[in-house]
Amino acid sequence: MAKSNTLFIIDPIAFGGGSKNATVSLLKQLPAGQFHIRVLTNDPESWPLPDCEHLPLWRPQWLPEGNHGLGYLIRHLLTAATGLKACLKHGRPALLLGASGPGVDFSLFLLKKLTGWPLLQLVHGPVGHSRMLGRSLATADKVCFLDSCQDSMTAALRKAGYRFTPVKARFQSFINGLCPDQWPGACQYEQPRLLWAASLLKWKGLDRLLLALESLPVEHRPDSEICYLRPRQTQLPVSEAGQPIARIYWHENPVNFDAIRARCNLFISTSVREPFGLSVLEAMAAGHCVVIPADGAYWDSVLMDGVHCIKYPPGDHDALASTILWLSRDMKSVQRIGTRARQLAENYRAETCYQPVVDVITELCSPPAADVSVRLPFIQRVKARIGGARHG
Repeated sequence: MAKSNTLFIIDPIAFGGGSKNATVSLLKQLPAGQFHIRVLTNDPESWPLPDCEHLPLWRPQWLPEGNHGLGYLIRHLLTAATGLKACLKHGRPALLLGASGPGVDFSLFLLKKLTGWPLLQLVHGPVGHSRMLGRSLATADKVCFLDSCQDSMTAALRKAGYRFTPVKARFQSFINGLCPDQWPGACQYEQPRLLWAASLLKWKGLDRLLLALESLPVEHRPDSEICYLRPRQTQLPVSEAGQPIARIYWHENPVNFDAIRARCNLFISTSVREPFGLSVLEAMAAGHCVVIPADGAYWDSVLMDGVHCIKYPPGDHDALASTILWLSRDMKSVQRIGTRARQLAENYRAETCYQPVVDVITELCSPPAADVSVRLPFIQRVKARIGGARHG
């Protein structure tokens, strides 16, 4: 396979996050030297890949935000036009790669409609119950999805008049994993220290954690590290950060995150029905005792309460406070549960977890899909119509 096989990604999200981290880990599993990755983005720091080309994504100030309606369509039409211009200038890609979900990556579906280029859609989160998104999923050449997203995908496809069958050739499930260079350092078990790490989007639940910690007397409150990403260019509700609260230490996108995590041993998840929770897996791999909501999400279905984790009723900050207080006084339980969690995390190695998706990418980039002589079908049709009108 020639190195000219280019994967083209449009990244319209202006800040980092779990789906980008997972996609980067996945792309690191591709055979070395056989692929070139081109990303249209305003967040190049989130794409630290070898043989990766970052192109600026044009986003005028007047561009409307929102996840539906005319403004959404206008935004993605302009993004698709920018993507087409980049492809015409820098070379036709072998594969369009949607790195998040059909709602975020809708511009790539417009690009596929125009050009006929093959498209692989990754689904890292719930799909909106929309006929348009259902049609987009049905249009993709392949869809690779987290199992936790299947119900929402099914609903969108049925809304568009399609039946979803998990064994259907175009749909492939996968789970996220960690690369060797991402494997975290081991934590300490000498003193209780709490870690929370996520973006400031409201649904991530930082406010719930702060309520729990502030309800504890200062002398019984464990030292807590809050590592956060500040969302940009979003209309979604966002929590505040940096409040002066005793024994709470704030870090915005810290470069020494692994060192901060290594000095902690209690990882608190407050996200609502998170599709996967890559930060939970990283904490498990570090040997943390992870505390998660019993909300039916991925880790709730995989981890056993009292064995690999501790669970609390979702949304109950009083129960969370009691759990934190108990664990901060029982380091033997923290170490026992953290050790079991670290052993389980060994099953989530990137080279194994992402192999099904690597196989799909290799298949879609193989001839004839990667034949650079293929013309743009839409342009071809326009030319044919013009020629027919002249002869008529």
